[in-house]
Amino acid sequence: MKGAFKLDKRNKRITLAVVGALVSTWLIYSGVTSAKEEETTYVNVIEIAKDVAQNEQLTPDHLKEAQVPEDQYQNWMLKDKTQAIGKYAAFPMYEGDKLRTEKLTEKQTVVFGPQDRMMNVEMEVADFGGLPEETEYADILAYFPPPEKGMGVGHSELVLENVYIQHLITSDGAEVEKKNTLSEPIAETEEAIEEEVPPIPAIVTLKVTVEQSLILNTYQQNPDVELRLIGRTQKSENTNVMSIVSETLKQGIKYTNPAKQETTQEQVEVKVTESN
Repeated sequence: MKGAFKLDKRNKRITLAVVGALVSTWLIYSGVTSAKEEETTYVNVIEIAKDVAQNEQLTPDHLKEAQVPEDQYQNWMLKDKTQAIGKYAAFPMYEGDKLRTEKLTEKQTVVFGPQDRMMNVEMEVADFGGLPEETEYADILAYFPPPEKGMGVGHSELVLENVYIQHLITSDGAEVEKKNTLSEPIAETEEAIEEEVPPIPAIVTLKVTVEQSLILNTYQQNPDVELRLIGRTQKSENTNVMSIVSETLKQGIKYTNPAKQETTQEQVEVKVTESN
C-alpha cells in the first residue's frame, strides 16, 4: 500500500509538472504574439471608394483613406488625396484599388472614334490673356458681317464648343508661342487690344466629327465669315446658346444608310442653305 501511495504521489507531481510546463509555454507564446501585434505599424494610403471610368475626373467622392501594414506598403501608393483630386483617370480604376500615380493624368486622354476626324481650319487666334495651346480645348465663334459694309455691326454665333486642339501653327508655318499676359494691364476695349496685339492668322488642327467638319468647311468657303478660336478653362461649361446658321446647315446634312447601298462607304450629302 505504501508503494502504491508513493507511486500515485509521484504521478501527481509529474502531472502537475507537465501541466505547469504547458501553461508556461502558452503564456510565453501569448506574450510573444501580443508583443508582435503591438509592434505592427500601419501606413495611411489612398484607396478608390467607387469605380472610376477612363477619362473621368477624380473628385473627393472617388477617394478614401485606408491603412496597410508597413511591410506591405509600396512606393507607388499615394498618401495624399490632394495629389489626385482634379486629375483624370488614365485607365479604369475599381473600388478597393490602391491609388497609384501611373493611373493619373493632368489632361483627358483623347480617344478617336469611328466618326472622328482631324481637320485643318484657318482662323484667327487672339492673345487675350494667353493663346490657346495644343492639347487644350476651345470654342469656335463665327462673325458674320452686315449685309452692306458700314450698315450695322453684323453678328457673331457660337459654332462649336469644347473642341480638342491637336496642333496649332501660324499661317506661314511657324509655331505659335504661348504668352501669358494675365499680369499685364488689360486695355479698356477689345478694339484697343487688337490694335496693340493683333489677332494671329493660324492653321488649327481640330478633332471633329464628320458633321462638324462639314459645317466648318462651309464656313471656310465664305470669305466674309471670320472664325475665331476661344480658349476654355477648367471651369468652363457648355452653354445652350444655339447658332442659327449652324443649325440650318445641320438640317441640310443627309446621311445615306450604307446597309441599303451596294457600297459600304458612308455617303454624306450637304445642302448649303443661304442665311439671311
